[in-house]
Amino acid sequence: MCHRLLEDARLFDLKKRYDEDLAAQTKAARCPECGGRLDVANYPRKPRGGPDGHDLRLSFCCAEEGCSKDRRRRGCCGCVICSA
Repeated sequence: MCHRLLEDARLFDLKKRYDEDLAAQTKAARCPECGGRLDVANYPRKPRGGPDGHDLRLSFCCAEEGCSKDRRRRGCCGCVICSA
């Protein structure tokens, strides 16, 4: 049962929408350190066997000079699914 669920692309589509909603909330909340604007700093995910189109990690960095040790990335919580 569980393996069939992980093979269903709709689960990954739901996870992607959930991550996009969390990313929007994170960006709107601004930098937790200084309150500055967060810029998009997405990067590729390590492939873990999921379907195509789910290979981007949503992330942000503060736009304020000197904040967060030179614009360190901040990922949103995200939804983690292990398909190994």
